Amino acid sequence: MIFLAGHHGAGKTRLARIMYELSFLSIDLGPTLRRLHREQNEIPNFKDWIKKGEENFGLFFTDNLLIREIKKLKDLLESSDLYTDVVIVGSRSRVGIERIQNAVPSVSGCKSNIIFIDAPFDVLHRRYNKREGTVLDSINFKDLIDLEVNIEQIRDIANFVLYNDGSISKLEIAIEEILFQKIGYVKKQAN
Repeated sequence: MIFLAGHHGAGKTRLARIMYELSFLSIDLGPTLRRLHREQNEIPNFKDWIKKGEENFGLFFTDNLLIREIKKLKDLLESSDLYTDVVIVGSRSRVGIERIQNAVPSVSGCKSNIIFIDAPFDVLHRRYNKREGTVLDSINFKDLIDLEVNIEQIRDIANFVLYNDGSISKLEIAIEEILFQKIGYVKKQAN
């Protein structure tokens, strides 16, 4: 498994798309949880749903749901020779990553790796505002970034830190080097 982590707007989703073209399946944790929330359709508010789930099933309620979804992807991976491995996008905590690593065995033969994606503050800020359709000023955005202490803990344990200055071609070259030269995946034909 490959974990992609980084601040809002760092380029995790873009990198996951590039990796899909290189035959990697991906799961984006935030949207997956929101989909599961919609499917359960019991508690309208997402945060209330999580709170109620943690009350009923324990603090690892969301981790356990995500592990179940990741295992489904692993089953798909095992039954097909089209895909190389699973990319997990948007991990927000070291504990969450460790729980997934312990619960989901490797299929590819490569150990799981964490790739932390970084970008300049002004790029993160601009991308966040565009994605969220907001006009958060730089001071409030910095406050939001400063709240992401768990993200910085992931940076500390990351196997690779990839700097995303906005150049897609540089991002493609960097991820191919990490995947096929440094980690040792075997390149497959693009999907």
